[in-house]
Amino acid sequence: MSLVLFLFYAFARGFRYQRQVPSDSFVEGSLLFLGWLLHYIPFIFMGRVKYIHHYVPAQYFAIFVFGFVVDKVVSKNYVVRSVFYASLYVSILASFWYFRDLSLGMEGPSLNFRHMKLLSSWMI
Repeated sequence: MSLVLFLFYAFARGFRYQRQVPSDSFVEGSLLFLGWLLHYIPFIFMGRVKYIHHYVPAQYFAIFVFGFVVDKVVSKNYVVRSVFYASLYVSILASFWYFRDLSLGMEGPSLNFRHMKLLSSWMI
C-alpha cells in the first residue's frame, strides 16, 4: 500500500514541479522506489519457482519506502506524530506476536495454527 501511496505522492510532487511551485525534493523516495522496482521486476518475468528469499531485497526497499511515506504523510505536530508512531509500533509488535510461530517455527500439529491463515491460498 505504501508503494501505491508513494506513486500518488510522486505524481503530486511532479505536478507541483511542473507548475513551478516550490516544494521539497522527492529524490530520496524515488531512489528507494526505484530500488524496489529493480529488485521486484525480474521475478515477474522469471519462469521458475520463486521462494521467499528471492523477494527479500525488494521487501527491504518496500519497508524503506513505507518509512519515507509515513514520514511525509504524518503531521508535523509533535503530539499527533507521537500518537501515530506509538500506535504504529504497537500494531507492528502485535502483528509479530500474532504471527510469531510463522517466523520462529511451528511446533506441533498444523491444526494448532489454522487461525493464522489470512488468505485462502495459504497452506498451514
